Amino acid sequence: MDPLTIGLAVSGAAKGISSIVGGLKAKDAAKEAAEDQARLTGIVRKEEVRQLRRSAAQEKGAARANVYASNLQLTGTPKRYVEALDMENMREIAFKNFAAREEQKAILKSAKGAGSGMIAQGIGDLFGSALSAATTAYGSNSGVGGGSLNPVSVNRGAHAGAAPRLTMAAGNQ
Repeated sequence: MDPLTIGLAVSGAAKGISSIVGGLKAKDAAKEAAEDQARLTGIVRKEEVRQLRRSAAQEKGAARANVYASNLQLTGTPKRYVEALDMENMREIAFKNFAAREEQKAILKSAKGAGSGMIAQGIGDLFGSALSAATTAYGSNSGVGGGSLNPVSVNRGAHAGAAPRLTMAAGNQ
């Protein structure tokens, strides 16, 4: 191998290793940021639920006061109305709690994939530089392969349904 080929291979390997290390650091940073975001989201959602509970209690109290202000007893239809109002508010609060937990899980889960793209790119850079060096070395030897790493090609004929025929690529026969 000539010095240029070796230099290209070393440069590609260094780029690949650098990308992998950068990906690992990015993954750690993304995980930490996601944990902070999940914690902050939890705090915000708990406050929203607290406010919703307070509003529900006030709404229930106002409904009861309206029943009594109308000289009605809290029985029959007025009672069912207040109970239905209370039940709907409790469902809304339960859903808000559920949604907050799921949102936190989703934020944390998204951090697991962070940085993986850079790591994959680094691995690709490593293999790409090795392949590039091999291609250069293989192609520079005159009379050996003519620079092609794929000595066999597939020819399907005139139409897509034709049976495939394997043929040797030019220079590899």
